[in-house]
Amino acid sequence: MDFTVDDVVMGGTVTNKKPRSIKGAVSGTGPLSKLEVRRSNAVIYKRSYSGKLGSSNKIRIAFSSTSEVEGHDNPRGYIIWKGCISFNREIVKGVDSSSLFNWNCEHATLRSGSKSKIDFEIRTRGHSNSIFVELDELVDSDEIEIHLEETNEITDSRYIRDRDVLMATYVIIKVNEFAQGSVSREVLIGSDRDLI
Repeated sequence: MDFTVDDVVMGGTVTNKKPRSIKGAVSGTGPLSKLEVRRSNAVIYKRSYSGKLGSSNKIRIAFSSTSEVEGHDNPRGYIIWKGCISFNREIVKGVDSSSLFNWNCEHATLRSGSKSKIDFEIRTRGHSNSIFVELDELVDSDEIEIHLEETNEITDSRYIRDRDVLMATYVIIKVNEFAQGSVSREVLIGSDRDLI
């Protein structure tokens, strides 16, 4: 979990002013079924992420990179996932990118004048980062295409090793694959195997 209060990160000090601006993001090593925000043990916000194909009109598209600390530093920099998510029909009703970790440089937006294309830039460094797409009803014949542009890993990882390159990649996910549960695609970045 990652959150800020008035743009102050966990462990910082916040001035005694009101109202407060609270931003948060949460990810897990497996699928999340629900999220609850509580104040004084009362639920003030709730979101469900469960749902089977046919009973939910939202899908989660997540990008995940591995990373392990070596010595005092993380050898991998941020992986930049940038490109376009396309649906074979105009079925996109909305895009929720509020769970992205870095609000300054990450985004996912419906392309102007389109109901089938989402332009995005998402960064991961040892975690998963997700967008949620609200759709009209999905059918088994629908397909999701993810076009990734070539990008370079960023941050100061060059002091431990050379930066990796995410090569331009094209992935197709057929909706009928969701009948068995979550679907993932492996993406090779340098010697690491990351996931969509």
